[in-house]
This record gives sequence, structure tokens and C-alpha cells, in this order.
Amino acid sequence: MIIYFLLIIFIIIMKELNEDMKNLLKNINLCCIKINEQNNLNCTFNKLDFLEKESFYDKFPNTKFHMINEKIS
Repeated sequence: MIIYFLLIIFIIIMKELNEDMKNLLKNINLCCIKINEQNNLNCTFNKLDFLEKESFYDKFPNTKFHMINEKIS
């Protein structure tokens, strides 16, 4: 999960991502979400704008997400 958060920081720094980077981030997100769901870890994940636009997160109703600039309550 630490790798996930480091990638989020990297994304914030970089404004534009190429398609290879987007695919890599999508796959990392998918792996983390599946691990979370399979092990009932109850983690909350940051949403990435480009994946949100693709409705990627709608496929995982049992996982919690929030936008990066959104406060966690």
C-alpha cells in the first residue's frame, strides 16, 4: 500500500500522464482494490481523475474511495 501512496504523490507532481503510465496506475489500483476486497481490509483509496472520468470506481461498490483533495471524515 505504501507504493500506492507514493504513486499518488507522483501523480500530483506530474500534470499530464502518458497512456502507459495511465495503464500502469489503473492496474495498480485494480490490484490494491482486489487485495482490499479479498482480505476485507476496509481501506479507503484515493480516486484518480482520469479513472473517475472512465467510471472505473463504479465497478467496486464494496470499496471506499475519496477524491485526493477531499477530506476524509
